[in-house]
Amino acid sequence: MNVIRIAIVDDHPIARDGLCQFLDACSDMTVVGTAPTADSGLALIRDTQPEVAIIDLHLPCADQKLLTPGVYGYGVSLIFECLQQFPNMIVLALTGLPSAVHKEAVLQTGAHGFLSKAYSGPEIANAIRRAYKGERLHECEASTPVESLTQRELEILHLISQGLTEQQIAYRLHISLNTVATHRKNVYSKLNISNRVEAASLAFHQTCLQEA
Repeated sequence: MNVIRIAIVDDHPIARDGLCQFLDACSDMTVVGTAPTADSGLALIRDTQPEVAIIDLHLPCADQKLLTPGVYGYGVSLIFECLQQFPNMIVLALTGLPSAVHKEAVLQTGAHGFLSKAYSGPEIANAIRRAYKGERLHECEASTPVESLTQRELEILHLISQGLTEQQIAYRLHISLNTVATHRKNVYSKLNISNRVEAASLAFHQTCLQEA
């Protein structure tokens, strides 16, 4: 039985370590290493040359001389660089819910597709197996992370996407500023986003799903 060698690059320790632990427990997979930043991820992939690299779209970069962030950030840049250096490597983008722009940018790099952070452990393992056999994973087929938000967090997401400040949201919902800040941090963490533009994209996507 072939054992699939996997490298994981993700700056969230809980997500990274949890994914590593689950995949290492699969008899046909082994994690050769993990990294929290784009530059350390590139070094890891160069050193280990795995068959599959799982790369988070939103990554920090400690040594910015190694990678250029480009328009779409260091995650996409790392994917591009990996496939330039190792064209036979299978690269999967790990993401909450990619916008159409991010999806197009990732696929143009030659990446083999996406792994959704809404996937369960078995779903991720099966997706890796499919990609390893040559299948392209162009869609995040699992339920989206938006569905993990509480009703209050959904309200916060939509108000943020409308451009309201935390003070305005607190006034609108009759809650404290600290409570708004906590909800915002939870929303950004669950959805793996970092700014209002991404929040607006996700809110728009969820509205379209509800209207479909």
